[in-house]
Amino acid sequence: MKEKYLSVLSECYLFESLDNQQRKAAIEELTVSIGEFKANETILSGENFSPTLLCILSGKAEVWRMCEDKHILLNSLSEGDCFGAASMFGSCERFPTTVIAKGQCIAAAISEDALCTLFEKYPSAAISHIRFLSNRIRFLNEKLDTLTGRNTESKVSKFILDYFGKETLHSGANMSKVASSLDIGRASLYRQLQSLAARGIISMDGGNIIICNQNELERLANKS
Repeated sequence: MKEKYLSVLSECYLFESLDNQQRKAAIEELTVSIGEFKANETILSGENFSPTLLCILSGKAEVWRMCEDKHILLNSLSEGDCFGAASMFGSCERFPTTVIAKGQCIAAAISEDALCTLFEKYPSAAISHIRFLSNRIRFLNEKLDTLTGRNTESKVSKFILDYFGKETLHSGANMSKVASSLDIGRASLYRQLQSLAARGIISMDGGNIIICNQNELERLANKS
């Protein structure tokens, strides 16, 4: 593996509890499959799924999900980001999302067997994996809280309608100031935007926001 890729992989959450010497040894001993993907090529999907932890070594990728015959952008991945941790050590037979390369992309794939070997020799790596998953669970719980919080949902929906308009929206707003003006946390604002995107009500692409379901957004904005 190229030195620059080793450097990126060393920043993976798995190795955060290891000292420099342990980290170097662990990565050298780790069995990793390196894949190179062209623009718009599928890296991981339900159709070619196997429990795998992916780490983006170079380039960018996007996480998509099909929802009511629409492709919804859930997340954007860049160098150093990991994906697929929740697919490990379970009975999941099909992955609900698809990861697609955005331009030339290189990703490292770590299998369950490789992780088991790592955890057996470096137990602190297993603890880091559990901590990572716990943080994800907390994030999802907070997201559920946001989904059930009508007030936040209404505020954010009304903000999108009032600030951006009807069709294609170009986001030039300072999100910290927006969150402050709505009297919500910045994290809550972003979670609500992600929630609206996941349900196909809006779509986010870089600095652009597109209203996909005007009627539903207006309904949410008028909730009490």
